[in-house]
Amino acid sequence: MLITVNGQPREVREHLTLLDLMRQLGVQPEITAAQRNAEIVNRKAVDATVLMDGDAIELIRIVGGG
Repeated sequence: MLITVNGQPREVREHLTLLDLMRQLGVQPEITAAQRNAEIVNRKAVDATVLMDGDAIELIRIVGGG
């Protein structure tokens, strides 16, 4: 199935969770904010969020500093 990740089309397997996707991309879920179709995904729900064909995913790394 085809999804969009940070504006780039990406072919992924069906029944892939958001957490699976983050791991495939080498993204640390603990320090990454995720949006699915313009809605923020609660950090506790990334492992239960199953991606669907056509989903638009935005992954934003959280950076602290001062």
